[in-house]
Amino acid sequence: MTQKVNLSSVSLGVEGMTCGSCVQSIEQRIGTLPGVIHIKVSLEQKNATVLFDQSHQSPESLSEAIEDMGFESSLSASSAATPVSTDTQLIPTSGLTPAGQQEALEKLSQIQGVLDVRESPSPMGLTVTFVPSLTSSSQLSEAVEVPAPSSPMQITPNMSPSHTADGGAALLKLSIKGMTCHSCTTTIEGKIGKLNGIEKIKVVLETQEATIVYLPYLITVQTITDQIAVSGFKAFVKSKPRPLQLSLSEIGRLVDSQKPTLSSPSEASEESEIFIDTKLIALRVKGMHCRSCVVNIQDNISVLPGVSSVEVSLEKEKASICYDPVKVTVAQLQQAIEALPPGNFKTQLWGSLASLSPVPTLPTAALTPPRPARATQATPAALLPCFTQPLASTVNIHIEGMTCNSCVQSIEGMISQRKGVTSAQVSLSEHQGTFEYDPLLTTLRS
Repeated sequence: MTQKVNLSSVSLGVEGMTCGSCVQSIEQRIGTLPGVIHIKVSLEQKNATVLFDQSHQSPESLSEAIEDMGFESSLSASSAATPVSTDTQLIPTSGLTPAGQQEALEKLSQIQGVLDVRESPSPMGLTVTFVPSLTSSSQLSEAVEVPAPSSPMQITPNMSPSHTADGGAALLKLSIKGMTCHSCTTTIEGKIGKLNGIEKIKVVLETQEATIVYLPYLITVQTITDQIAVSGFKAFVKSKPRPLQLSLSEIGRLVDSQKPTLSSPSEASEESEIFIDTKLIALRVKGMHCRSCVVNIQDNISVLPGVSSVEVSLEKEKASICYDPVKVTVAQLQQAIEALPPGNFKTQLWGSLASLSPVPTLPTAALTPPRPARATQATPAALLPCFTQPLASTVNIHIEGMTCNSCVQSIEGMISQRKGVTSAQVSLSEHQGTFEYDPLLTTLRS
């Protein structure tokens, strides 16, 4: 028996949105509420269309949730909820092993618009209840690859379904208008690359193109272009999506081509379980002009081997990097920053911080005296033991540039994820943020 749901759709007026960040905040927050199946927010039309389960939500509760975010939401006569039909389809799985059928069940459950997936013993298959306006029968069938009897599909433990020959990945080429610098390409790659169903993305400024490897059963071309539009760019399909077959080596080359290449001194011993204190290095970075440059450096350097955190200040022209010296060196970090597009960044050690300040990764390390300073280090004052600091500190920071509640949520969400931060509260009216943090794990300057 399939799951019975009572779905409805409603269009709510939304006032107070000023940018694409507001759109994303509403979609992310409301989209996670119980009973919300899908939400689409339009900045131009100032509305939000929500598909929801009436047993969990109502137009009034959804409108109230939007207002709780700091926006104005209105319910007009045209905001009455309209019923949304569902459909049920049996997907045959007679050629799959029990493990393969379980994998297919999980894959179908991730598709947007799928409400319920259950095993059907006779005839053998999976019974799927879905919303036809969000997905189609063909997409459901494509998501389940049943091997032919003559050539059973083998999936090894080291190969994910999306990377097999019948994984269903597709290659899409888009023409993107509005990019002016390499920070634009980084923004698009960062936002689209995080979407569910995106395997790989590469954006080229010179040709104004984006090459995307994606899973059609998890995300549509329209969703991809819409999300690029939310980022502030216009995207057009340049070539029709085509099925793609990638070997593991090809996927590896594609991944490597998107990251700066570093020669790690410990590549042969990355598996060794040796606990070494990480280091904190401050670099002066010349050539940054805007916030996109900051994001460009932080996003690319943070994924390098051995790098645990990166904080970049545009105003101070400073980059504070916490890293593992066994996996990467300061010189390699500098080379990686200077190699980033557009190629205008120049780095040098930050004043007296040419010496490296140990940052303990284990609680017991706080009780261990710092290592003897090397000849190249400055003064021992730069290596104060961590136990001289309090266990918790609170700081109030004046913040300018916030325009709406979305800015508040973005700051609170981003800072709260920083290692060592225990509390983050931002006031839009007072232009102030109150942050509580552990000085053993982070610093005020970082």
